Amino acid sequence: RIGPTTVVETAKLLLEAAACEALPRPEGHISEQEKSNEVELAKECRQSLSARGIFPWIRRWLARLASTRRIVVIPSANAVGYFRKKREEERIDPNRDFAFDQINWSKCMQTIAARTINELFRDHIFQHSLTYHAGMVAIAYEWGAPSRNNPKGIPSPDDAAQIELGLGLSNYAGSFHPSKEGYKYPHDSMNDLVYPVHGGMEDWAYGGSWDTDLVKPCNPTTFGGYPESKTIYDNSTLRAFNFLIETSDNKNPLPTVLGTDEDLFGATAGEGNGHISRNVRLAMMMVDTVEPYISVLGAGEVLMPDDIIPLSSRSKKSCKSTHRVSVPNNLSSIEIIWTIGGAFTIDETKVAHGRWEDLPTLDCSTQTSSLDELLSGAIHSNPQSGKSRWSENPSPSQTNIWLSDKVGSEIPYGPIFTETINLENYSLGDTIAVIPYAVVDQDWSKQPENYTPKVPPQSHVVNARTNPDWRYENVGKVVQGRTHWISVS
Repeated sequence: RIGPTTVVETAKLLLEAAACEALPRPEGHISEQEKSNEVELAKECRQSLSARGIFPWIRRWLARLASTRRIVVIPSANAVGYFRKKREEERIDPNRDFAFDQINWSKCMQTIAARTINELFRDHIFQHSLTYHAGMVAIAYEWGAPSRNNPKGIPSPDDAAQIELGLGLSNYAGSFHPSKEGYKYPHDSMNDLVYPVHGGMEDWAYGGSWDTDLVKPCNPTTFGGYPESKTIYDNSTLRAFNFLIETSDNKNPLPTVLGTDEDLFGATAGEGNGHISRNVRLAMMMVDTVEPYISVLGAGEVLMPDDIIPLSSRSKKSCKSTHRVSVPNNLSSIEIIWTIGGAFTIDETKVAHGRWEDLPTLDCSTQTSSLDELLSGAIHSNPQSGKSRWSENPSPSQTNIWLSDKVGSEIPYGPIFTETINLENYSLGDTIAVIPYAVVDQDWSKQPENYTPKVPPQSHVVNARTNPDWRYENVGKVVQGRTHWISVS
């Protein structure tokens, strides 16, 4: 089956890349013999990954995702149905078993599948989620409830982001041969592209914490009942983009169309694309876009180490030693090269720089809630802008010959920005902090003329990058909104 295999293969790739990138562990944590052994292991795993098309920058990208996201995988939520090759769990459809827009509130949370997912959502604040099905081909998003389908296909408050994300997922997943089997994913709302359902998981995960007109506690009697309190939600838990992926018209496609790892992470889908490989690509994009990030690639003609290394500890000032370049005293300027991921539109990006002692609150390990306070003593470059590789029309990267010579086309980010910093205002011995930062995806806060209900965008993923006043907490997890994102290392 496509869905279970996809999520297992995605998790495997992320863990392989992260485990490899973590080697060898930093000095001070291991003996000389252990270091020697781990250096050899690092060579072996990197050669093995490269032979499979996971080149160094792709490996680092996957390792970053594994290290900076909390990823929860359920290979087969409806385990009984999967085993029996039936849609239902004990004659109950888990796809209609959630606490949203129900007709009979004693007929929800009846299945172990729904309760399992409910417990996971209650223990986290998920921003993105994918649910894999088969029987048709589609990427579909909210709304999908009958009570949110008048007129038919009326958008949600977060429609702008959902449209752009759906298009991006479709483009990156790509198509494959034969075209009657591997045609490109159509993408639209569930009410338009699929069909409306009562009790759907997707709308529940998106609207269950705020669209309270359609949410009531469930009172099931199956399996000894389920506490009513489990379906009473706070205003933080259920604000996720939960995209429905209908993977294939055929629920049991032939092995010949499942795909391989050939050209798995190319800019466009390669010859090895198939049902599973394109959904691994799709899943990685969904993981990437849950949060924006900025990565410094080089300074002068020095290629910087990746700013996120698995198992490496970070502190507020750790980048002073891990991302340090010595500059000759006769050099009057230096070029900084950076890229931006996790977003579609780079509305504005700049480089700030200044003496470390003039930036007393600078923290290079966590995001800031106040850019003005953090960089009040810094010099700021002129703004630049662009479209990321996830956009339909990505911006070309700025030309840099030495960087191209070193890494070719292997960098899975983009676009690449450059800025030349004037060093004449600094003195010999100065330690200079250089911090690229960006504003992204501000169009996501815009809304169509007609949508329902008439409220501002309600998802965490939209507000986290457009609304500084957005702050929600649940069981120790926090989503804090901001408009500016700085490079952290």
